[in-house]
Amino acid sequence: MPVFVFDQSGLIEQRADSEWTAVGREIRQHNRQNGGNRRLLVGPQFPPEGQMFDTSLGRLRKSTYEERIASGEMELPTGFRI
Repeated sequence: MPVFVFDQSGLIEQRADSEWTAVGREIRQHNRQNGGNRRLLVGPQFPPEGQMFDTSLGRLRKSTYEERIASGEMELPTGFRI
């Protein structure tokens, strides 16, 4: 699975899963020198399924039902409304 590096402004970069330990060290060093704002996510996609990156909050959060339906992640059966 790919390795994603992100901070409060969003996705910074994506690397191969074989680099996750090196990326972790780089993030730790960067955060020590610059205030601790970069994070690491290992997974099939960014943002992970069921979550979205909210720029107003500067972090990942759980997607609402409306957002999941709009993205095609979830289908609303015919005749149902939210």
